[in-house]
Amino acid sequence: MRLRPARSIGRVAVWTFLLTAVACGPMAPSAGAPPSRDAAIAELHDRKCGKCHEPPEPGTRSREKLEGAFARHEKRVHLTRDQWRAMTDYLAAPPGPTAWQVR
Repeated sequence: MRLRPARSIGRVAVWTFLLTAVACGPMAPSAGAPPSRDAAIAELHDRKCGKCHEPPEPGTRSREKLEGAFARHEKRVHLTRDQWRAMTDYLAAPPGPTAWQVR
């Protein structure tokens, strides 16, 4: 049996397209995947900051202002150094090193 060249090329093109689409398509996160660090710190921000006052929106405060406020909150809000650092990174505008990294 002899294949027709046009038909073979068409099949190859279709299979190449399908395989490329599957291989390059977006990967859905698995159902059991842990939340991203940003999602976890956003949840912590809403939960902890929202207990006593309206939480500040990300990108609306300078690092210096946030670090000053967080220094006052340290005794009441018990977070790890990594959590304070992540909270500062999450909320501050523009991003950069924090005073928590120096301590």
